[in-house]
Amino acid sequence: MSGLRRLVFIGGRELGARCLAALLASEALVVGVLARSDETGGPQSVRSLADAHGAPWLAPPRLGDPDVAEWVRSLKPDLGICVMFPHRIPAAVLGAFPSGIANLHGAPLPAYRGCLGHAWAIINGDESYGVTLHWMGIDLDTGPVIREATFPIAADETGASLHAKAVEAAYVLFADTLPVLLAGPGAGTPQDESAARYYSRRPPFDRLVDWRWPAEFVVRYVRAMVFPGVPMPQATICGREVEVLSVGLVTAVDAVPSAGPPGAIAEANERGVTVRTGDGAVVVEAVQALAPDAVPVTGRAVGPFLGWTGVGVR
Repeated sequence: MSGLRRLVFIGGRELGARCLAALLASEALVVGVLARSDETGGPQSVRSLADAHGAPWLAPPRLGDPDVAEWVRSLKPDLGICVMFPHRIPAAVLGAFPSGIANLHGAPLPAYRGCLGHAWAIINGDESYGVTLHWMGIDLDTGPVIREATFPIAADETGASLHAKAVEAAYVLFADTLPVLLAGPGAGTPQDESAARYYSRRPPFDRLVDWRWPAEFVVRYVRAMVFPGVPMPQATICGREVEVLSVGLVTAVDAVPSAGPPGAIAEANERGVTVRTGDGAVVVEAVQALAPDAVPVTGRAVGPFLGWTGVGVR
């Protein structure tokens, strides 16, 4: 193995800790850690791993402070490795790494730069997803691709399940590619800028269901927004604002509204209530009030909860 042995790790979260542990178990010399400022030092955190191996760490609230770049330069690193770091790396810090920074991005590039790729891929109706290891550029999620891995999106995929798949795939990709990173510099494959799309941290469609959307889009959107600890999207049904927890496509046993605007209810049945969309209808299978301690309402109980009387289209 040639001289790329002095590494600075940048990142956090569970995936970051797993990748740092793999680095520490390799032949690389981890000379420092730039940790996330929004994380504390739990037993499996990057900070605790750094402490256990005698590697200095820094968790600055602002990477743009001159002291940060100076601290990194003082470590004389060859290479940086970034995993689950929430901020753009400024030029002064990026320039402190003679061989650059390899970034593990939990989505395909260049199609899903930025955040929440797992949700947007479901919303967009993609059939496959992936993760990417790339050389970091000055702009977010740019730079040549080192390696990537892809896998199918299941028909019933949720945001949570796709994110979990991406995390595991990202770790496997990192572990498999680590010998390549340690062997020496590599050029990678330039990203196709014509295919680039950027997604912000803002929740898709501000976490609001629009009943004018096509039925299949509504179903994908609600599934995409399923994620532990994150509020589900809101919608207005029968004049009541609720969180929509589960939506399914209409089947032969469900009534489809023949009249009324998007958002109108046709009927209630064992599945929930049938609600008109821009091109047909969906079945709202579970909802809950907006109150923090609200209890989910499912199936036959959804209609009465929404004030559905069973008469006419509402």
